[in-house]
Parts: sequence; C-alpha cells; structure tokens
Amino acid sequence: MTLKGMFVVALLFGAVLTVNQASAQDARDAVYTNLNWSAADSGFNEGGLCGFEALQGVAGVELPEVPFVEYYALGNVWPRVDMMNAAIFAYRSGFRNAGVTAAICSQIHNPAVSDLLSQHPDMVGDWLGSAE
Repeated sequence: MTLKGMFVVALLFGAVLTVNQASAQDARDAVYTNLNWSAADSGFNEGGLCGFEALQGVAGVELPEVPFVEYYALGNVWPRVDMMNAAIFAYRSGFRNAGVTAAICSQIHNPAVSDLLSQHPDMVGDWLGSAE
C-alpha cells in the first residue's frame, strides 16, 4: 500500500472512531435525559407493575400495598418518581439488575426510549449510581 493509501485508511478509521464516540455520547445524553424525566414525573405510572415485579424481594424497598397486584392500581398509587427512588435504592444496595430493570420499566410507555434504555443497561446503571 502506498503512503497516500495508508493516509486515506487512517483518515477513514479516525472518522469512524469519531462518529462512534459521538453516537455513544448522544446515547448517554438521551439515557440521562429520559431517566431524569422519570425521576421527576408523578403522573400515571404505566411501568408500575413492571417495576413492582422487578423490585420484589429487594431488601429495604417499600413497595406499594395494593389488595391485588394490578396494572391500573399500581399505575395510580405508585408514582414514577417513587419507583425511580426505589430503583436507585435497589441499585445502590447491590440489587443492580433489579434497579436497572425497574428504571427501564419507567419508560415502558415510550417504546423507543424503553428500547434505548434496554440497549444501554450500563448507562442506566451509571445514572442510578450517580442520581441525586
């Protein structure tokens, strides 16, 4: 390969690397933005049942008491903000998978965001570990 050819290959490799780094930062920004929204929202919690199931058995997590575990009951009595606080507690208490799963559940109403979070559980974990 000529010197010019090696330069072109190096240039293309650098461009691909830059695009991948930008894409990772874009994904991180989107993950954090959506989890910040979940952590502040107190409306109907579409992911309540999903989060309840993810956090069952986590020591120290107070789950809502409802006479029967049902989607509409949990969605109305367990605000998303409370579920996110439980997810943070679970994650920081060593129940990392349960915390990440519950955080992903917080966006179950938005399939595109839920898919994004599911594709980046490491970023979800980073957010749970650093949330204030």
